[in-house]
Amino acid sequence: MQQMHLTEDDTDESAARALALLAGIDLRHSPGAPYLHSDEQVSGRLDELRARRATS
Repeated sequence: MQQMHLTEDDTDESAARALALLAGIDLRHSPGAPYLHSDEQVSGRLDELRARRATS
């Protein structure tokens, strides 16, 4: 999230979109708790980014 806000004006559109989709992907409810996003959700976001890149 910090990187996304720091580079917002200098980042190309596809990189900004990737940062927005992936922001917070490693968050947990508490230390040692499972991640908020499942492996399937992460894979889905990656597939979405790849699809957008292929059409750009």
